[in-house]
Amino acid sequence: KFKIESLHGSAVTSNKNTIIFSGLAGVGKSLITLYLTLEKKFKLISDNYLLYDVKNIYALPEWIRLLEDSGSIFPNIKNYLDRKKFKRNDKNFYKLSENLILNKSKPKFLIFTELSNSNKLIKINHNNSVNRILISKNHVREFPEQNFVGLLDLLLETKNFNFENENVTLKKFIKKNQTYIFYINKKISMSENVKFLIKKLKIKE
Repeated sequence: KFKIESLHGSAVTSNKNTIIFSGLAGVGKSLITLYLTLEKKFKLISDNYLLYDVKNIYALPEWIRLLEDSGSIFPNIKNYLDRKKFKRNDKNFYKLSENLILNKSKPKFLIFTELSNSNKLIKINHNNSVNRILISKNHVREFPEQNFVGLLDLLLETKNFNFENENVTLKKFIKKNQTYIFYINKKISMSENVKFLIKKLKIKE
């Protein structure tokens, strides 16, 4: 009845505390996900895009993408990713080892990241979250150099391509999560940002 849909976001998990980070491009999703994976021993589920149904999220295998200025927010990132695999459109692409990745999990937190000059964690309602997910997915432009746009003709000809089904699945999925906006403080280290977030979410390390 409920199909698997896609979501623009990253996700990690530790001790049944699975966190999804969503939002527009360039707002720190990949950075905070990578930090939790490498520094806090979380398992990575997905970066950039993930799959979900009404119960679980699933890994969508893809390389980690980071902007050129990522080092200013997460300075010691080079200790882990000192050799980028390739570069395209001002983004560096990295590959993590398989032992750091988990295939699926049941999420607990859905967090929309934004960049700011101070830390805040604000709880938002489910309707707000649904709208943010749909807007983010519809407006993100992650593959300008590739020809995926050519697939739209095929998708639009498919009778089973139904946005109503996606909305039903998304609403049921969102209701099972605690939803927040997290403002990442650009003036402090990623370590301090994560410490603030973990404390607010009451996650035991």
